[in-house]
Amino acid sequence: MKEADGVGYDPKEDQAISPGLYRAHCSKFEAGQSKDKASHVYNLSFKIAKESAKLKIPRVETAESGKMTIFEDEMISAKSLVGRVIRGQGIWYTPNPQKGDSWRNREYIQDVATFGIEFSQDAEGRILLAQLEDDDVIGKPVLINIAEIEYQSRSKETRYTVNVVSIEPWPEGKVLTAEQLNEDDLPF
Repeated sequence: MKEADGVGYDPKEDQAISPGLYRAHCSKFEAGQSKDKASHVYNLSFKIAKESAKLKIPRVETAESGKMTIFEDEMISAKSLVGRVIRGQGIWYTPNPQKGDSWRNREYIQDVATFGIEFSQDAEGRILLAQLEDDDVIGKPVLINIAEIEYQSRSKETRYTVNVVSIEPWPEGKVLTAEQLNEDDLPF
């Protein structure tokens, strides 16, 4: 093995993502449908913004299963989390709800409004919805609420991960172009 001059690994800098509220930009948009094709799902991912580097967060250690141990009394900088991408839980849209089921789009309206998108209303006061597209969200600033999520692996083991469980407006955040959003990414 060839020795590397001064290159090392400091486990104290390898911080797991602590649950909490972070400044971020939407970095990925994937559209899909439910199995019955009655609803659309928009899976978004978010890149933690450099503005989050100033945050103090509790130190976290993760077990092999992904389960977190949070050390609330050990606050550290979130600087090492900048640039990490976290997947959201999906935004669901039902284009043709049955009579009485328009409530299915309530969270869709709320989540889309987070990106500054407003829908028009008809003469009866009904909100007229439209399908979300990548240009509507990519590079847009939001506050993401990250939480630990439990799931069952294919081998039926209980595992844990972190996901974006909700988004909120980040009024002071700046919209990033695709180039700005990907400037720190490696070219391969």
